[in-house]
Amino acid sequence: MYRSAFFLAFFCSASICDETPSNVTETKDNQNSITSGLQPGDKTFAFHVQDVTGPRAGKTLCYACAFGKHSVINIQTKKLDAELLAFIKQLDPLVVPAGKIRGDSQHAFVVYLTEDPDAAQRELAAVAKKLDLKNIPLTMFDDFAGPKPYKLSQSAETTVMMWDENKVMFNYAFASGGMDKDDVGVVLATAKKHLSGK
Repeated sequence: MYRSAFFLAFFCSASICDETPSNVTETKDNQNSITSGLQPGDKTFAFHVQDVTGPRAGKTLCYACAFGKHSVINIQTKKLDAELLAFIKQLDPLVVPAGKIRGDSQHAFVVYLTEDPDAAQRELAAVAKKLDLKNIPLTMFDDFAGPKPYKLSQSAETTVMMWDENKVMFNYAFASGGMDKDDVGVVLATAKKHLSGK
């Protein structure tokens, strides 16, 4: 029997969220990219967010813990621009709803980095409705710097990390101006590869 997301959200063992990241083994080589966030080979950490549109809306929880060792795509961003929303919209049908964790399920969640939680909550609710999201929960973190162990660059507008078995496999980061259409295609192709396990 699999534990529910609601149970795991509040209990994160060392086996689920490691405490010490390993050395960087791979980075994206792209003129529009910067180094931000955990890099391929690093282990993930527990961090809490406020769920805005997911199954625990209004509550604080750890989705990184809840999704355990599943294949996960985590988007941390300071701005919800059009290209990022296009990526989220196309990613949504590729993953399983956050509240339906099972042995082989793949998941994604968005973390909106903000210093104005009230405005962020309204914006996220509007985005979820506009995109008609079914599976990806939109959450917020009350600090532009993001969760400290994730080492987000101050220059990064958006950081996308993909992990499996709590180990980061792919990382894409974008400075001010965010993703462009070509970036969306590249990151989406990697996301499909990651989620397929190939």
